[in-house]
Amino acid sequence: YMVILKLVLFSFLGLDLYNRSAGGFDEKDPTVRATQFFLIPVAIAMQEDLIHVYTRVANIRYSEEVREVCPAATEWKFALSFLLRFVDGLYSLIINFVLLLITDEVLSLFLNFAALGFLQSIDDVAFHLAAQGM
Repeated sequence: YMVILKLVLFSFLGLDLYNRSAGGFDEKDPTVRATQFFLIPVAIAMQEDLIHVYTRVANIRYSEEVREVCPAATEWKFALSFLLRFVDGLYSLIINFVLLLITDEVLSLFLNFAALGFLQSIDDVAFHLAAQGM
């Protein structure tokens, strides 16, 4: 449910960005351009889902032994969990870069990054609540 909710929220944001952009990728104030430049590594570092998928896929392999502990943990579900997290992170990164490119004010850049950080953490909050039985 949370993945779908997050993707729907990002889709609404993407549609709004598409409607607002109208060719707004050029001729920014030098201060805004400098801030955009320095926020590029921040935008990439914020993508915890992509970083998680990259490190796990590179270092972890599915083992049938896990089915002794949890019979429902199939290889297909293992791969699907990484695929969904990858799509979530990639979609978030694309929205983040488009938002970074069309924003015209420095303060708006930081406010947008704060809002995106909140949206990116929605599924983590839901997971922690579920783990605590709430």
